[in-house]
Amino acid sequence: MYEPSLNPAPGAAVQSSELLTMVRRLEQVVDAETAALAENRVIDLAVYTRKKSQILLEVTRLTKMMKLPSADAELHNGLQSLKHSLDVNRSTLDLHLRAASQLTEVISDAVKAAESDGTYSASDYGDRFV
Repeated sequence: MYEPSLNPAPGAAVQSSELLTMVRRLEQVVDAETAALAENRVIDLAVYTRKKSQILLEVTRLTKMMKLPSADAELHNGLQSLKHSLDVNRSTLDLHLRAASQLTEVISDAVKAAESDGTYSASDYGDRFV
C-alpha cells in the first residue's frame, strides 16, 4: 500500500508535480493511440512510439533526481491510472497484431495458390506418394 513520506525533501513537491504532468501527458498519448486503434483508424504507430519514448525518457531523467518515497498520493493515483491505460493499450495492440498475423497468413496462402499451376499437386497422384 502506498504511504507518502512524512518529511518530503525540499523541492519534492515541484518534482512530484513535474512527474505527475509527464505521467498525464504519457497517459494522453497512450489513450489517443488506443482510441485510434479501437476505431480502426489508419495510424502511424511510429509517431506514437516516438512520443511515448520521449516522455518516458523525461520521466526516467526526473525520477533519477527524485526521492520516490516523497511522492504524493496524487502522483500515485496518476501512476495507477497510467498503468490501467497501458494495460488497455497493450490488449488493443495485441488484438491488432494477431489480426495482422492472420491476414498475413491468408494473403500468403492466396499467393501460393495463385502461383501454383497444380503441376506437382499431390492430389493428382492419389495416394501413391503419400
